[in-house]
Amino acid sequence: MSAVIKNSTLLFLKDLQKNNNREWFNENKDRYTAANTNVADFVETLIEEIGEFDEEILKTDAKK
Repeated sequence: MSAVIKNSTLLFLKDLQKNNNREWFNENKDRYTAANTNVADFVETLIEEIGEFDEEILKTDAKK
């Protein structure tokens, strides 16, 4: 598996947990976008890998 959940994504989630408010989120929108892309890429890779033995999962949209 080539995609991984980056440390920056985990740090964003940890910071979000401590600062779950609109002001903080708006100030950190770029971090959210990067983390969201990272997770979607990871899930897409996971779907492809599982799809090698379970074709049904290939119907799954990673972004959902």
